[in-house]
Amino acid sequence: MAGAAALAVVGAGYWICRYDPFVGLFRRHGPAGMIATGLVMLGIGAFVARPYCRFLCPYGVLLSWCSRLSWRHLTITPDECVHCRLCETACPFDAIREPMPPPADRHRARRALAWALITVPVWIAVAAMSGRWLGMALAPRLHPDVALVAELRAEEAVGRADLTWEARVFRASGQSRERADEAAVVAARRLATSWAWAGGMVGLVAAVRIVAAARRPAERDHVADRGDCLSCGRCFAHCPREYVRLGRLAGPMGNPWPCLRRAVPCPPLSPPHSTGWRLVRVLSVRSPAACWR
Repeated sequence: MAGAAALAVVGAGYWICRYDPFVGLFRRHGPAGMIATGLVMLGIGAFVARPYCRFLCPYGVLLSWCSRLSWRHLTITPDECVHCRLCETACPFDAIREPMPPPADRHRARRALAWALITVPVWIAVAAMSGRWLGMALAPRLHPDVALVAELRAEEAVGRADLTWEARVFRASGQSRERADEAAVVAARRLATSWAWAGGMVGLVAAVRIVAAARRPAERDHVADRGDCLSCGRCFAHCPREYVRLGRLAGPMGNPWPCLRRAVPCPPLSPPHSTGWRLVRVLSVRSPAACWR
């Protein structure tokens, strides 16, 4: 996404629209490769929930960032988690995160966080330099002005003219070669700068992910990951505590197992004839739509 945004800024075209596999399906025409890729994504979607939206779509990336910064977000259980893991099995996006115990060595955890914060400028600088180098190396293939000059030089090397349509149009326009060279130099410089900014953005995102992994707080309950969750509602539709809140299942509100608040072993599960086991069996065989009814 960062590279595509950098190309759009310097006028090299909207590469996202050019290679989005679903553009051809929506417009009902397009290159064969685009149509085939869109059909393959639809086929994968029969087994993996929304693969393009979750892993490849730039708009999905922006929505994920906004979701992580949102003030309020979906919660699975209305009061306390009983760790039945029904939400984990019901989620089609693998967005449920298991409880994280606090670090055993807090001093070591703080040191890891400090090192992660120190390396943030390093990640940004290395990614920015890599992006600038990549932009300069790929400029003849990414920007039309640089590609035109490269084609003219190739024609001069082989001693033949008008080998491509771009070269023919350039000679027919009457523009001078010096002006084309100047435009190519300016475009290559702008492309290198924009890709340096894009690389720095990628480095910043990587550094933030590393810092977040180093300072991940302890979680007592199963929670939905803000960035990966699509708020489909299947998790809390399968939660026994939600059924208690709605009055469809008898039980007290609050924490039904006080041991979850204390660091002591929990009692064994109820026998198979209990209400909780009947609910587990029902939720494991019935669809979410049936549960909502």
